[in-house]
Amino acid sequence: MEISLQFDHHYKVEEIWGTAGYPNATRKIFYPGASEKGGKDGHLLKIIPATGETWIGSFAPFHPKSNFASRVMSCPDPNAICVISSGAGYIVRTDNPSDWQAIPSIPVCDARSVLDKHLLVFSDFTNLVAYGAEGLKWKSPQVSSDGIRIINIADGQIAAEGWDAAQRKKIRISVDAEDGSVLSGSTP
Repeated sequence: MEISLQFDHHYKVEEIWGTAGYPNATRKIFYPGASEKGGKDGHLLKIIPATGETWIGSFAPFHPKSNFASRVMSCPDPNAICVISSGAGYIVRTDNPSDWQAIPSIPVCDARSVLDKHLLVFSDFTNLVAYGAEGLKWKSPQVSSDGIRIINIADGQIAAEGWDAAQRKKIRISVDAEDGSVLSGSTP
């Protein structure tokens, strides 16, 4: 699993392969749900927040045998972490792991940090979604029939490639990084 901590962050994170050897007092939290009683197994991460107790997160995949994204990213909020587990996306407060939300891109196909705009941008099959320090900032209108690949982010614009089923061809789309509005390209 790729770990990309480009934003300032107040925690340490490492991928682990099991919980044997950790003290029984170490909290193990299952996502989705933030349950400590159990849940679906997934990618295991040891989280060490700047304040508070170390905890282990088990992040369930969207589809365990897929080629969907699996990545850990820092967030514009320095106390939050983004975990993408085989297409399932989660944003969790590292200092309060019961405070979490599922990213409404299902499945997450691509994810990028936009440092100058303090955003995380996600794509699924049809839309783009952006998160800022306060949470969900915008969701674009449908910009593709099936699959979006983020190509470039520059000058306040997100350039992406998608598929237009009606035209049966790849299309290029440009979306405003501030509000998710479509600047160029057609929408299916």
